[in-house]
Amino acid sequence: MSKLHNMILIPRYSTKEMVIAWSDENKYQKWLIVEDASLRAERDCGRIDRDIPSDYMKEIKIIVDEIDRIEAELTRHDVLAFLQHVSPQLPEWMRPLYHKDRTSYDIVDPATILIILESIDILIRRLGGLMIALKERAEEYKYLPAVGRSHGVHGEPITFGVRIINYYAFIKRQCDGLLDLRKEIAVGKLSGAMGMYTMPPEVEMLTGKRLGLRPTISTQIIPRDIIAKYTSALSFIARSIQHIADNIRLMQTTEVREVQEFFSKFQKGSSAMPHKRNPIASENLSGMAAVVNGFHHAMMELIPSWYERDLRNSGPERIILGGASMLVDYMIKRQTSVIEKMLIYPKRIQQNLSLTKGLIFSQGVMSLLAEKSNIPREEAYEIVKYLAQRCWDEDLDFQVEIRKNARLTRWLSDGEIEGCFDVTKKITNVDHIFKMAYGDIHFNVTEKEVRKHDGLIGSS
Repeated sequence: MSKLHNMILIPRYSTKEMVIAWSDENKYQKWLIVEDASLRAERDCGRIDRDIPSDYMKEIKIIVDEIDRIEAELTRHDVLAFLQHVSPQLPEWMRPLYHKDRTSYDIVDPATILIILESIDILIRRLGGLMIALKERAEEYKYLPAVGRSHGVHGEPITFGVRIINYYAFIKRQCDGLLDLRKEIAVGKLSGAMGMYTMPPEVEMLTGKRLGLRPTISTQIIPRDIIAKYTSALSFIARSIQHIADNIRLMQTTEVREVQEFFSKFQKGSSAMPHKRNPIASENLSGMAAVVNGFHHAMMELIPSWYERDLRNSGPERIILGGASMLVDYMIKRQTSVIEKMLIYPKRIQQNLSLTKGLIFSQGVMSLLAEKSNIPREEAYEIVKYLAQRCWDEDLDFQVEIRKNARLTRWLSDGEIEGCFDVTKKITNVDHIFKMAYGDIHFNVTEKEVRKHDGLIGSS
């Protein structure tokens, strides 16, 4: 791990892959790659009349501590320190041409984009692992009836698998967003100081082609709204993980206890209370999401720039981009481990489903009453509401009380009442929900058809 990133993120919240991606060593290697691509582009445009050796890069040894020393003692400028370190290692004829007509961010910005793309690839692979873990747990409990909650209050039956597959869909959206972002953010610039092209635009185009980056209009730097889209994606991923983590925390509360984070025989939950088993990973992830969101907020503050260039983005980005990338990668990895090892208690889930003694089926009773009696739905609602609220307050069995109620039994038979409490009727569309999550169902509705349905355009 490079010295810089040891200072901004402690090792316990970092992953090896992302630390390497944002290390100074990798940064300087990317600077070398951009410089080399631009030299070869100049040759292809006829600005250099000599062949660029194919193996000269192998002779360049990057010593981070030496670049740091040159910057601290001599240049007070990182790119100049880098060039002063590299130049003596180049073929002699190449030294006057190296970095000629370029400004610092002709190198820094394309290199930063390359590192961001590298980071996106790491995150996509990591999210893929989390999606596999969620899918496996969702399939395991696909048809297990559970109570659905809104506002924290029991609503209607779902299945535990449906709850998990919703988390899967949450993460899949973030993964799909990264794939789209990878294309959108793959931009570069080689337009020189002020962005006025001290070299022909063809050099920029050919350099970008070698690097897999397309040119974008810029001043002296790539516009920071482009880079902020990356931190926005990181923030979305962090919030998605927080969504899962917070729900695990809720499901692990003693009164609910439908799940539990894995707790080893040697683990301790409290220095004072030996019985404690705390959802520490989920709590950690929930807190870390706030840090990532803070990084993104800081990046948003860096979008404005004075005229064509100022330096306010430089220092913060050294912390924000690497820090947020490492932290999000850590979060995904830890969330995956939580899901893979999480204990799930079907018996407790079944107990919670029955906790309100049938009140979660009140909608079906109301709808059937309105249908059979032909009374307005609002009136049926009030009849059922009165009975349901009494059952809630007095801890009564809802189905038993319905059978005692003449206003309901006048219209509903015993078999029809029994049918309202059939949980299997509530979960008949589980397969459809899973197919939607996996993308196996496609809705081919055109915008014109939607607008026509909304009465926004004519029928022609």
